[in-house]
Amino acid sequence: MISTHSNLARYTTAEFFARADIISAKAAFLWVALYPHTYSSAVLALIREKARLGEGAGFSVGISGATLQAIPNYSDVNTNGIILTAIAKILP
Repeated sequence: MISTHSNLARYTTAEFFARADIISAKAAFLWVALYPHTYSSAVLALIREKARLGEGAGFSVGISGATLQAIPNYSDVNTNGIILTAIAKILP
């Protein structure tokens, strides 16, 4: 679901929603940690394949819903910290 706090017309176009449609890397890891299921595992596999950045850079914040490509040049400590926390929950 995509929602904005602006009434500007440019934030209501199909093009805007297509650009804003992102599969979140941290949500995928958290989903598997809290709700293990075949579907959540498939989403996580997609994230692990597509959102991994260069060596030592961790994961992108997510992948585009339209292209399934990583959001380029965008990683942050929050995303990767949450991913590590989710991994700690998943591991025995």
